[in-house]
Amino acid sequence: MKNMFDGASIFNGNISAWNVSKLFDMNGMFRNAYAFNQFIRSWNVYNVIYMQSMFENTVSFDQNISRWNASNVDDQIYIICSMGHAIC
Repeated sequence: MKNMFDGASIFNGNISAWNVSKLFDMNGMFRNAYAFNQFIRSWNVYNVIYMQSMFENTVSFDQNISRWNASNVDDQIYIICSMGHAIC
Protein backbone atom coordinates (compact mmCIF):
# COMPACT_ATOMS: atom_id res chain seq x y z
CA MET A 1 0.00 0.00 0.00
CA LYS A 2 3.07 2.21 -0.19
CA ASN A 3 2.08 5.62 -1.63
CA MET A 4 -1.34 4.25 -2.62
CA PHE A 5 -3.24 7.52 -2.15
CA ASP A 6 -0.24 9.85 -2.34
CA GLY A 7 -1.39 13.02 -4.10
CA ALA A 8 -5.06 11.96 -4.23
CA SER A 9 -5.98 15.37 -2.85
CA ILE A 10 -9.78 14.91 -2.89
CA PHE A 11 -9.90 11.22 -1.92
CA ASN A 12 -12.15 10.55 1.07
CA GLY A 13 -13.52 7.09 0.35
CA ASN A 14 -14.72 4.65 2.99
CA ILE A 15 -11.96 2.06 3.36
CA SER A 16 -12.73 1.13 6.96
CA ALA A 17 -13.52 -2.51 6.11
CA TRP A 18 -10.23 -3.16 4.32
CA ASN A 19 -8.18 -6.05 5.68
CA VAL A 20 -4.66 -4.65 6.04
CA SER A 21 -3.45 -7.28 8.52
CA LYS A 22 -0.87 -8.77 6.13
CA LEU A 23 0.63 -5.49 4.98
CA PHE A 24 4.13 -4.47 5.99
CA ASP A 25 4.63 -1.19 4.08
CA MET A 26 2.34 1.83 4.46
CA ASN A 27 4.97 4.48 3.70
CA GLY A 28 3.31 7.60 2.32
CA MET A 29 -0.05 5.85 2.02
CA PHE A 30 -2.12 9.01 2.59
CA ARG A 31 0.58 11.61 1.89
CA ASN A 32 -1.00 14.71 0.34
CA ALA A 33 -4.48 13.18 0.48
CA TYR A 34 -5.68 16.46 1.96
CA ALA A 35 -9.38 15.54 2.21
CA PHE A 36 -8.99 12.05 3.69
CA ASN A 37 -10.84 11.69 7.01
CA GLN A 38 -12.30 8.22 7.33
CA PHE A 39 -12.64 5.76 10.22
CA ILE A 40 -9.69 3.38 10.04
CA ARG A 41 -9.39 2.78 13.77
CA SER A 42 -10.30 -0.89 13.41
CA TRP A 43 -7.42 -1.65 11.04
CA ASN A 44 -5.01 -4.32 12.27
CA VAL A 45 -1.60 -2.76 11.59
CA TYR A 46 0.39 -5.11 13.81
CA ASN A 47 2.48 -6.49 10.92
CA VAL A 48 3.29 -3.08 9.44
CA ILE A 49 6.97 -2.20 9.62
CA TYR A 50 7.09 0.97 7.51
CA MET A 51 4.83 3.98 8.14
CA GLN A 52 7.15 6.83 7.25
CA SER A 53 5.19 9.90 6.10
CA MET A 54 1.95 7.88 6.18
CA PHE A 55 -0.18 10.91 7.03
CA GLU A 56 2.08 13.69 5.82
CA ASN A 57 -0.03 16.70 4.77
CA THR A 58 -3.27 14.82 5.43
CA VAL A 59 -4.63 17.94 7.06
CA SER A 60 -8.31 16.88 7.31
CA PHE A 61 -7.59 13.61 9.13
CA ASP A 62 -8.73 13.78 12.74
CA GLN A 63 -9.66 10.18 13.50
CA ASN A 64 -8.57 8.42 16.68
CA ILE A 65 -6.02 5.72 15.87
CA SER A 66 -4.67 5.43 19.40
CA ARG A 67 -5.65 1.75 19.62
CA TRP A 68 -3.45 0.75 16.71
CA ASN A 69 -0.74 -1.67 17.77
CA ALA A 70 2.16 -0.21 15.82
CA SER A 71 4.82 -1.88 17.95
CA ASN A 72 6.54 -3.39 14.90
CA VAL A 73 6.90 -0.10 13.05
CA ASP A 74 10.57 0.56 12.42
CA ASP A 75 10.48 4.06 10.98
CA GLN A 76 7.93 6.38 12.52
CA ILE A 77 9.71 9.46 11.17
CA TYR A 78 7.13 11.96 9.98
CA ILE A 79 4.27 9.50 10.46
CA ILE A 80 2.05 12.36 11.62
CA CYS A 81 3.95 15.26 10.09
CA SER A 82 1.55 18.02 9.11
CA MET A 83 -1.38 15.84 10.09
CA GLY A 84 -3.43 18.65 11.53
CA HIS A 85 -5.08 17.80 14.83
CA ALA A 86 -5.32 13.99 14.69
CA ILE A 87 -5.39 12.05 17.92
CA CYS A 88 -2.62 9.47 17.80
